[in-house]
Amino acid sequence: MSKIIISEIKKLIEENPYISYKEIAEKLNCSSNGVYRVCREHGITLMGNTKRQQILRYLDSISEDKKLPIHLREITEHLNKAGVNVTHGLVCQTVKDYGYISGNIPISAKTKSDIEKIKECIAKDPYITYSELGHILGCSRQNIQQIFIKYGLSKNMDGHIRKKTEEKIWKMIRNFNKENSPVIRSRAFKKYSVSAGSFDLFMKKYKDDPELKVFLELTKKGEKIRKESTKTSMIANDIRNTDMNYSDIARKHKTTPGHVSRINKQFGIRPIRKINTEEVRL
Repeated sequence: MSKIIISEIKKLIEENPYISYKEIAEKLNCSSNGVYRVCREHGITLMGNTKRQQILRYLDSISEDKKLPIHLREITEHLNKAGVNVTHGLVCQTVKDYGYISGNIPISAKTKSDIEKIKECIAKDPYITYSELGHILGCSRQNIQQIFIKYGLSKNMDGHIRKKTEEKIWKMIRNFNKENSPVIRSRAFKKYSVSAGSFDLFMKKYKDDPELKVFLELTKKGEKIRKESTKTSMIANDIRNTDMNYSDIARKHKTTPGHVSRINKQFGIRPIRKINTEEVRL
């Protein structure tokens, strides 16, 4: 090919950075292999005709100063109808990476409808979760969160707790209340797979409930019994009334020096003392 053709190739690339070898060949009335060979000889690299480039072409054609006049979802639908077959995620990422502005677009009718439904659901149940809203609207939890962030929606998060977790806590409370015996709270949580944080939220929501109050009284009794258990109190007495070190006390009560140390720390009986490292722990 002549230098004139090379200059024409460069000119076409300057006009359209996303042009393909095939499109150059069609415009210059030659083969795409010949265009590729000349570009390679002169160190010219095309950006190619990937899906991202096709997205960029369409964005360039509809945008003005990088401002997009339509929703990103509509861009995705248009490209798929045109046979490009791109995901909405790739469109969003391309818009972000190349600095296009998608703001100041009127809210679509579907989004307006979704927002109204969300507001109705929150009015009925202030503690409804994002997942539950997604199930009602037929979309993902992440989409619901994006709608909340983008359109400034808010819901009551104070005392917010999942309904399944709530059911587990009620089951735990009612079973222990039925037994009417002291409860060690940590053991109850472990048995019913309930976290302390979830229970705190539950208490905020149902603080005046009589069943909860009965359960809390049982846990107070349980904690008192736990702290005053025979072995613990005997170890505490030895720490308080003898000069034995932790290792000697541990041997006497068939436990570990670390356990003795934790009891001492819990009751604040004596200053922390170093264990004799020459002694053997049992």
